[in-house]
Amino acid sequence: MGIPPFPDLPQQEKDNIDHINAQASDVFGDRYIQPLEQESLITLGNDPIHYTPETALEVMGRVEHRLN
Repeated sequence: MGIPPFPDLPQQEKDNIDHINAQASDVFGDRYIQPLEQESLITLGNDPIHYTPETALEVMGRVEHRLN
């Protein structure tokens, strides 16, 4: 699963995430799971990268959908 676009990260970190996601997509092809959209990403308070429990459940739902 791709790394989501955390909005509060410095631009260099966002660029690194974009690069990692592109590489993962190339390697895993149709097995690659798109990351959450920025609109769906809710983090804990002032923490720029740790999800709320609700967001974690959405992440798990995307993974669960692909299991089997």
